[in-house]
Amino acid sequence: MKTQLNKITIRELFKGYHNDPEVGVWGFDGKLNIRPAYQREFVYNDKQQKAVINSIINNFPLNVIYWVKKENGTFELLDGQQRTLSICEFLANNYSIKIGKYDRKWHQLEKSKEGTQILDYELYVYYCVGDPKAIVDWFEVINTAGEKLNKQEILNAVYSSPWLTDAKKKFSKRGCPAFQIGSAYLKGSAIRQDYLKTVLGWINDNKVDEYLKDKLTDKGDASGLYEYFEKIVTWIETVFPNKTNQMKGVNWGYLYKTYGATYHDPKELGKKLQAIADSETITFTSKAYTYVFTGNKRDLQVRAFTKKEKANLHAKLGGTCSCELKKEFALEELEGDHIVAWSKGGETVTTNLQLLCKPCNGRKSNK
Repeated sequence: MKTQLNKITIRELFKGYHNDPEVGVWGFDGKLNIRPAYQREFVYNDKQQKAVINSIINNFPLNVIYWVKKENGTFELLDGQQRTLSICEFLANNYSIKIGKYDRKWHQLEKSKEGTQILDYELYVYYCVGDPKAIVDWFEVINTAGEKLNKQEILNAVYSSPWLTDAKKKFSKRGCPAFQIGSAYLKGSAIRQDYLKTVLGWINDNKVDEYLKDKLTDKGDASGLYEYFEKIVTWIETVFPNKTNQMKGVNWGYLYKTYGATYHDPKELGKKLQAIADSETITFTSKAYTYVFTGNKRDLQVRAFTKKEKANLHAKLGGTCSCELKKEFALEELEGDHIVAWSKGGETVTTNLQLLCKPCNGRKSNK
């Protein structure tokens, strides 16, 4: 992995700038792809955009920006997109900032002292060259400031392809098709790549980087991934016709792969879910949807013993730990523990409660 630090003036950055929904966003005299098709949507709000320009006018330093240098001599913007677009969109007269008492657009500042200062302002830009894995590993280390890129956004930058461009249209845009049919089952934000990351993880056992690498030479058609997602959504709506907030974040890909080929009575599954919801000892979470298939109590979240229940037993026992040593402890030093482990059928009731010091509880584990 090689990096080279360069100083690029805003004048150079903005040369040839255009922002077109069809052909993309380009600057640096047509050599910098500011918003490659894999990139996220613009996420800076109005206040953040203006803060960038005010920093420049006041000659405050901005964080460094990272470009990936391509073999043909062009660049793709890896990190710093929000700052770059804030700068270029201001120079394109698409928003104003307050100078003194008045709001000013760029055309009102262009020939002023502030305008010259903006154009001559130097950005620190790292050119990055290396194999995809090296760029991912390196960037995860330095990605610590600003509107941080998440892991999927970094992978998108490194494994850019026509296939990924089409996948993003389906999974990563505001109001995208995946949002329309599956937002009730997916956590996170489409524009921050959470939907895409989740479905890629489902289809390839969480080996997202390997999957994207294999798609580098594919044509721009990700319909197979979307059809796979549609099948999962159809299955969910068949076996669980009643939507709940707890459906978000379930590992539906695993459940579909493991149980999707076998018929399951929606009414019976519904009864199991209702029993969990009505239980006084279980908290109804997304894991309940896994439990109704596995029957494994580890897939449920047991309700913890209340402070009052622990305090009553603490007073009854004279403050001693329930271990063989019977050593006295303050209440806050003791943990409420199931005598018969929850995973082995023990309930969260006072008759199944004992107080253990932390060392004892650690040794007991699931015994």
